[in-house]
Amino acid sequence: MKNLLKYITKLFSIIVLISFISGCNLFLTTVSAFQDETDASNKPATTSLPALENIVSAPMLIGPGLTNNAYPGWTWTSGEKGTGVFRYKLDDPDLSTGAIQNDATTYVSGTSLNAGSHKFYLQEMNNDNQWSEQVSAEAFIDFTAPTVFGGISRTTGISFVTNANAYDSNGIACFNWSASSGPGNLNFSNPESLCTSISADTSGEYTIMLDVSDKAGNSNFSTFIIYFDRDAQILLPFNGNSQDESAFGRHPVKVSGPTMVSDRFGNPDSAFDVENGYLKIEQTQVPDLSGDFTIAFWFKRHASGGDAFQSILSNNGNENLSLGLVYNPGLGHLFRITIDGTAMLFNNGADPAVGTNDYSWHHAAVVFEKSSPNNSLSLYYDGVFIRSASCNKTLNPLSSNDLLIGRGYSAESNYSGDVDDILIYSESKTESEIQGIYNRP
Repeated sequence: MKNLLKYITKLFSIIVLISFISGCNLFLTTVSAFQDETDASNKPATTSLPALENIVSAPMLIGPGLTNNAYPGWTWTSGEKGTGVFRYKLDDPDLSTGAIQNDATTYVSGTSLNAGSHKFYLQEMNNDNQWSEQVSAEAFIDFTAPTVFGGISRTTGISFVTNANAYDSNGIACFNWSASSGPGNLNFSNPESLCTSISADTSGEYTIMLDVSDKAGNSNFSTFIIYFDRDAQILLPFNGNSQDESAFGRHPVKVSGPTMVSDRFGNPDSAFDVENGYLKIEQTQVPDLSGDFTIAFWFKRHASGGDAFQSILSNNGNENLSLGLVYNPGLGHLFRITIDGTAMLFNNGADPAVGTNDYSWHHAAVVFEKSSPNNSLSLYYDGVFIRSASCNKTLNPLSSNDLLIGRGYSAESNYSGDVDDILIYSESKTESEIQGIYNRP
């Protein structure tokens, strides 16, 4: 009985083991089947692709870009696998309808196009009648010429540096300086730059031209006149500063704050108001001028000026030389020249052309001829010869004292007004030369 019980127990254990193993096999079979099903669902579906050799690449299109041509053109070449059949349109990207279709490789607009942006669109066909990727190229049409300012007309010494400017919204391509007229040759340090130094080998009047082209091909120019004076001992044109532009560089110093004002042409910072200050050329810089000489300048009297003598230009000290205005109750303001303490008057009564009673710009030129009998002294007023006089005086060299502009030998003789274009020569100028100086820019 005991042995039977052991036998039944072993048999039961075997049955349980067999059941467990069978269950595991079923589970593994189920998992395997699920995995197979999942793998099958993840496999991509088989599709039919066109052969790569039939795909046409886009044609190579070249457009004009920035231009001033109202009839711009485009050119192109066939893309890889292309058949040489193209379709295209101007200013319309929809090539599916209304496009031109042919084998041309160029297109020029048949009508004049307006300024602005214009796009050309293009495709090419392959052997399977498929169109390539669409390409486009632009023409930007600009008809506006650049604005150009070469410079103001002026007098200078042997050379000057330009102060030109030019502008174009689409950019400047090139500059070119040249002389359109003149008695000699001009040298431009950099003729293809906006800023250049210009010098002349001969004194005289030159018309200078600045040509400017923009990146679209439009061009414009500006001309102005420069008088090159290579002979002056002192040349003060006051072109934005107080510098002497003669070959000698006798630069005046500013004393007590003279201010720059507009000149007779309205150009700003091109003359000096010396009512509250003056200019001084140091004695060591003053030219000798012991022989013949000419002094010329422009002046404009202020209403604030008093009745006392007003010295526009003087050789400081003992009235060796003084040029200016003095008031006479019966005759008005007289132009007075003083040499070695002796004054000579030129007035609107005896000399009608001397109109110093207004507040306008006037030109005065004084010619001293030591070589003439009794040392002749001549006055030109606004380019017109007034008269000559014998001063019977010996003029000491101007270099014996400072040269003052706007100040005299005493505080009472200070000038109240503006001055410009002061010229001093070591020679006596003729009447025609004085008229030429008066007419200079």
